[in-house]
Amino acid sequence: MLELSNAQIAQVLSYSRGAWRNQAAPISELQVQAVRDPRQHR
Repeated sequence: MLELSNAQIAQVLSYSRGAWRNQAAPISELQVQAVRDPRQHR
């Protein structure tokens, strides 16, 4: 099964936000990692 890296997910999500003219900051790899493994940031 293909699994995307944190960097790849961050790039896709950041692109999607920008495509809708959202002025939010890009999503970082660390933000993706925090969602994928919430136990790391407790």
